[in-house]
Amino acid sequence: MQKVRFHPLFTLLLLTLMLFGLMMIFSASSVKSLAETNNHSMYLYFQKQLVNNIVGLVAGVVVAMYPYTKWKGWMLWANGIMVILLMLVGFTPLGLTVNGAKRWLDLGVFQFQPSELAKVVMIITVAYWLSVAKKRNNLNTVHTLGKIAIYIIGMGALIGIPENHASVVMIIILVTGTMLYFAGLNRMLFFGGIFSGVAVGALIILTSEFRRQRVLTFLNPLADKLGDGYQITQNWYALGSGELFGVGLGLGRQKFGWLPENHTDFILGVIGEELGLAGVLFVIVLIVGLYLFGTSIALSAKDDFGSILVMGVMLLLLFQAAINMAVISGLFPVTGMPLPFVSYGGTSNIIMCMMMGCVYNVYSHTKNTELN
Repeated sequence: MQKVRFHPLFTLLLLTLMLFGLMMIFSASSVKSLAETNNHSMYLYFQKQLVNNIVGLVAGVVVAMYPYTKWKGWMLWANGIMVILLMLVGFTPLGLTVNGAKRWLDLGVFQFQPSELAKVVMIITVAYWLSVAKKRNNLNTVHTLGKIAIYIIGMGALIGIPENHASVVMIIILVTGTMLYFAGLNRMLFFGGIFSGVAVGALIILTSEFRRQRVLTFLNPLADKLGDGYQITQNWYALGSGELFGVGLGLGRQKFGWLPENHTDFILGVIGEELGLAGVLFVIVLIVGLYLFGTSIALSAKDDFGSILVMGVMLLLLFQAAINMAVISGLFPVTGMPLPFVSYGGTSNIIMCMMMGCVYNVYSHTKNTELN
């Protein structure tokens, strides 16, 4: 175990984002909480998220305490366990279907999404492989790139096909591709990978009626604003009514049964309605600030493994937030991507806290631990 050091400004931004998320979850979910508790409590989801955050912070500290330089020994085990968990979800009765998607593993005592945990394991694994390839000077070789490609395709198939969870596969491909570029991938290979990724994405969409319908709804949501376009249309009503400074915290109207998933994937709609454009910009500033300070930690890491690992974690945070905001603004089809540390969610928030633990782990090894 090692002594954990906390980057002061990074920690301040992280805790501010989590506290802001708690506040907005309480506002967004109060009506739903009352309905589900027969008017006994408006704190149901707030309390659950508070517990999720506490568990996540503890898990993050545990991850930060065990030196990342010693993680090599359990990577094979971690990947083996991940494959088993994903197969249990996709191919056994333990897989729980929620809102039409079979993505949860029901163990009786608790439920969680293995695909969220897979993000951590895959980022760590790819970061380690890239660091070894850089050390051996064979990054741009068929062996290295082929191994990573087979790994991503295999794990992506386990997540995307039985779970119908294309958004996680998409985010993993985006993060992995950018990690490769950061590690020094040849630019021609990088842009060739982008072209291949777009082609694969188009194929995934074209072979699924569900995804084709989502794209058609994205192109013209107002054409069916009481059907498939209902959610995004109601979200626009929320954003539009908020204007610059919002209608006031807790005073939003769309959460009264109009905007579905207003405390999870579409919580930014509630923020826009109640706190206006100023509230949305506040969230953007916090996330961009986290990314920038995280990048400074990555660039100051003592080795390639730590550097690429932190960059992968921060890219995941940035891409996931960007996709959520693009969906909310109507610039991207609805994907079911939560807003990190703001949207309600157990597995997603705990896993994201564990990823921040990776950042603190690497930061604890940097020579200059007073980076600002």
